[in-house]
Amino acid sequence: MRYDFYITAMNGNGEQSETVSGRTSGRAPIAPEKEDLLMVNATSVTIQLNSWKTGGCPITHFEIKYKQQRQKNWILFADRVSSNKKSITISSLAPSTWYQLKLTSHNEAGPTEAEYMFTTGAA
Repeated sequence: MRYDFYITAMNGNGEQSETVSGRTSGRAPIAPEKEDLLMVNATSVTIQLNSWKTGGCPITHFEIKYKQQRQKNWILFADRVSSNKKSITISSLAPSTWYQLKLTSHNEAGPTEAEYMFTTGAA
């Protein structure tokens, strides 16, 4: 995360200092590969939330959306999943169907959004 600093006088006399920029050592979370993240069967997908890398700042929460590939609108599955949760399952999916999954992982350095495509197995 980037910060900008400057100093001003308390008594009102004088100009403010030049702006100095600084940065924390952490960065936004790092999305995993699909193979490390998703476990799919005919009617559900289990998302391994603990496969995300922190980027140096602890992950605070996740947002999860999904949709069938040809659909326009996303379905909000969960908007504030705790980082303490290792995995979460979306069930009642249609067999033999392509889906898109949109995950956003948040930490103090910022969010990372990642999209994944997967297909459910045959029933």
